[in-house]
Amino acid sequence: MHSFRTRIIAAFVAVNLVIVALFGGIVSLSLSKRLRGRLDGELVAIARAQLPPGVAVPASGRLHEPIALPTRVHHHPGRVIAVVDDAGRVIDRAGPHPAAPLPAFATTLDFVAQHHPDLHTARFGGELFRFVVYPLPGPMGLEGAIVVGGPMAPVTSLLPRIFQLSLWAGLVSALVAGLLGWLLARSVVAPVEEIALTARQIGEHNLSVRMPSLAGHDELASLTVSLNRMLDRLAHSLELQRRFLSDASHEIRTPLTILRGNLEVTLRRERPAEEYRACLETLTGEVDHLERLAQQLLWLARADAAGLELQRVEVEVDGWAARVARRHQRAVEAVGGRLEIDATSGTTVSIDTARMQQLLDNLLANACRFTPEGGRVRLVTRQEGGVVIAVEDDGPGVPEAEREAVFRRFFRGDDARNRAHGGSGLGLAISREIARAHGGEVWVEAADSGGARFVVHLPV
Repeated sequence: MHSFRTRIIAAFVAVNLVIVALFGGIVSLSLSKRLRGRLDGELVAIARAQLPPGVAVPASGRLHEPIALPTRVHHHPGRVIAVVDDAGRVIDRAGPHPAAPLPAFATTLDFVAQHHPDLHTARFGGELFRFVVYPLPGPMGLEGAIVVGGPMAPVTSLLPRIFQLSLWAGLVSALVAGLLGWLLARSVVAPVEEIALTARQIGEHNLSVRMPSLAGHDELASLTVSLNRMLDRLAHSLELQRRFLSDASHEIRTPLTILRGNLEVTLRRERPAEEYRACLETLTGEVDHLERLAQQLLWLARADAAGLELQRVEVEVDGWAARVARRHQRAVEAVGGRLEIDATSGTTVSIDTARMQQLLDNLLANACRFTPEGGRVRLVTRQEGGVVIAVEDDGPGVPEAEREAVFRRFFRGDDARNRAHGGSGLGLAISREIARAHGGEVWVEAADSGGARFVVHLPV
């Protein structure tokens, strides 16, 4: 298999040779035609020169008035000149090869049609000659003809010379084309080889290597920029995956450690039924936590792999959001808070109700978790360039430096680090995935009470 460099050079040389061959052929044919035309014109002029003085020759070259046959021809160097009567007899003749018989068309005047000059090419005296048979009209028809011939050597010898010249020109141009092709291939292939060498150095554990930057704004420079951006995305994605796996393993290890510790302590000696029951309740809570964590991890893995498939329906936002919020009323009251609903958007939106309920449940559960006794959890809907659904609480709020980080997977702020208070660290990440799948966004800001306000914005 030939290299790309070799194919470029071969293409340059082949195209150049084809162009030279075509040019040489066209030039040789054109010159040959012109030279033969000049020879034909010269032969016709010599034939006319043999006519008696005072004979007017029309522009068409055809004679109409009877003309007496010349008895003598005027010699012209290198040209065969003969006068032939209507019976094919040669009246007078001059020129080279005097012993060679004239071609048959020169003595058989039936070949001359309509009294027009007739041109022929034939061998004469061992050479290739060009002949003109110039008819002379008589009182009763064709009186005879003047036959003039000249050698074709000046015309035929030109073709080998042109061919030889074209061959040398082709060889020289092929060398020049090969050199230009090599230089072009070098300028094109060298960056590609450098990119390939760099690509071979990139691996799963070495994603910091980047393609070399190329000067200019051509396609290769654009390719390296695109490849480097792709590598940046891959490195970022791989880093997120590694962090995700690390956080997931840590998150799973904690309940497993609690389970093992409780089991080992409980089994060291016989205990009253009440202690066994307390241990089993603790274990049940940790199993529930593991189950929720596994479900959330599976949900995120599916969303990352294939995206979210939404089953959209048109819903009236205010009533739907209020119904979802009232499901959390008892949980809010259980922590000593109160639930307030201010749903006044007055609009409808196309959503996947199951997914959006999951999002709103996460936000309401999060608000309930951080609402102090006597505080409130507030649901607000309004229309601001789309539909806005906000969930507020009277808790400690989210520091400004952490307002974007809280949507990262497994992130838990300082106030939520103990697992009795905080969740798995995946709820807000799932909420953002759902909002973006609907073409919207979710963010957190400070509420008027100092707590946190989580805002969901959806396009109408």
